[in-house]
Amino acid sequence: MDKVRKPWLRGAVSLAVLAGLAAALIASPATAHFLHPSKAQVKKVAKKVATKVFNSKIGGASVANAAAVNGVGVHKIAFQTSAVVTKQTILDLNGLQLKASCGGVNSELFAATTITNGKLAATSRRVGLSFQEVEVDPFNPGTDVDLSPGQTDRELHGRVSYIGGDGRTVTILWNAEGSGTPNACNVWGVAFV
Repeated sequence: MDKVRKPWLRGAVSLAVLAGLAAALIASPATAHFLHPSKAQVKKVAKKVATKVFNSKIGGASVANAAAVNGVGVHKIAFQTSAVVTKQTILDLNGLQLKASCGGVNSELFAATTITNGKLAATSRRVGLSFQEVEVDPFNPGTDVDLSPGQTDRELHGRVSYIGGDGRTVTILWNAEGSGTPNACNVWGVAFV
C-alpha cells in the first residue's frame, strides 16, 4: 500500500509541540522573572536593543558627519521668487550647476557644467503629460541644457543624473512650479553627491 504524504500534518504537529512547550514555560514559576521584569530590566534591555538597531541601520552616522552618511551627501534645493529671472544659478555641486528661469508664471530648469567630458541624463514630466528625456554626452562647459524641453508650464518634476569628466557625480530629484501669486516661481528638491 502506498503511503500518502500529508505535508500539512508535519507543520500541525510541530505547532502543537511548540504550543505545549510555551504553555509549560508560562506556567512555570521559574519564568515569573521574565514575565514581569522590573523597570530597570526593561530600560536596560530597551537601551541595548535600540543601540543595536541604531548601529546596524545607521552605521557610523554621528553629528560629526551628519552632512554625509557613508560618503553620500544630501543638499536641499529651495528657490522662490516673484521676479522675472533668466538662468539664475540655484545649485552648484561637483561641477554641475542647476539654473532656474522664471517668466512670472512659468518655470524652466537648466543644467550646466564647469567640467569637460561629463555626461548628463535627465527626465522630466509636466503634470498630466508624458515624460521627456534628455541625454548629453559629452556634456561640456558653455552648454545650458533645458531639463524640461517643450514643457514650460506651471507644474513640473524630474530627475538629473550627472557625472563629470573628473568622476564626481550628482543626482537631483526636483520639482518646479509657477503660479500667478507672489513667489510665482518655486523650485525645490534634493541633490545627492
